[in-house]
Amino acid sequence: MIAMAMAEGGLEDYRDNLIVLSTVNHSAELLGTRLDLLVDDIAHLISPRALQTFTAFAQGGLPRTGR
Repeated sequence: MIAMAMAEGGLEDYRDNLIVLSTVNHSAELLGTRLDLLVDDIAHLISPRALQTFTAFAQGGLPRTGR
């Protein structure tokens, strides 16, 4: 997830990370945890932009469409 957060800063379109977030979300569910808990654990290590995208996804929404 840290690598995904690092890549987030270079993405022109936030949707480029959604497939990977979907995979991580699914894996978290298989392991008996939730994506929002994983995001909380790394929040202090990632950029505000990545945190916003990851949090919005974990909450079932999408981040803002314009950047």
